[in-house]
Amino acid sequence: MSAANYAELAAHHGHNIEVVIYGGDANAAVECETCHLVLLDFDRAADATRVTDHAALIALAERHRLPDRDFDEAVLEVACEGGAAINHLGLSNQLAYLLAHDGAERTRHTIEELARNQRRR
Repeated sequence: MSAANYAELAAHHGHNIEVVIYGGDANAAVECETCHLVLLDFDRAADATRVTDHAALIALAERHRLPDRDFDEAVLEVACEGGAAINHLGLSNQLAYLLAHDGAERTRHTIEELARNQRRR
């Protein structure tokens, strides 16, 4: 995909944009006809598989009578792995992640709090 953020998508403002279906309805894509770029695309089979997998996993957990709190540790572990990967990408990526998940005000507060803690050391 070509457009991964606002700036990349906004660059196509005023261009001829079209939704194109490929493979007899297997894939839908948003394409910039002006630039000949795919801006966004989705495979129908992948979406259907995710929905089916999700429903099957919910049914399995319910069949075993597992409450949501039993998954807390597993979710935190996966989230921490993702955070660790982002941390290795440096300050810009860390702040972009925090901005996307926490918003500007909370991220600003985090920066200020970290700066206060650093001055105390």
